[in-house]
Amino acid sequence: MRDDLRERRERTWELLVALGVDYGDAVSRLAQEFDTAEGTIKSDISRMDTWVGKLDISYYTGVSRLRELRRQRQKLEQLALQAASDEDIPEQRKLRKTIADLVVKDVRISQKLGLTNEEPTQIELAGELSPEDEELLDAFTAGDADLVDLEEMR
Repeated sequence: MRDDLRERRERTWELLVALGVDYGDAVSRLAQEFDTAEGTIKSDISRMDTWVGKLDISYYTGVSRLRELRRQRQKLEQLALQAASDEDIPEQRKLRKTIADLVVKDVRISQKLGLTNEEPTQIELAGELSPEDEELLDAFTAGDADLVDLEEMR
């Protein structure tokens, strides 16, 4: 497969499968990026099953996994906020622990894919840190005060 054709097909896979871009938007974007007729792009997409096996899509599969982890994390965050408003502290702690585990997985996958070059040195919270969560945060950062300054996060 020619390099330009491989590049266009990898980008097609990335947009449609890994990133979930709408079909029409992907066709338009690809036609512009590669200075190609939209009909050519549509033809490529319709025959994707014949060429996708020739691509190295492990990178894009990893990106898809990252997207799914981040979606899960958003849902868990909503559940944790609901548990907090219901004053269900044990459930909130359990959800926060799961969220922390997903953050670690996210960082590891990002590093393997080359999207993150080094470990993060700071954790940014979406909401205010409750006293109950300080213990969980300490567990997540292994008590390393250099990683997180709780006063800065409030």
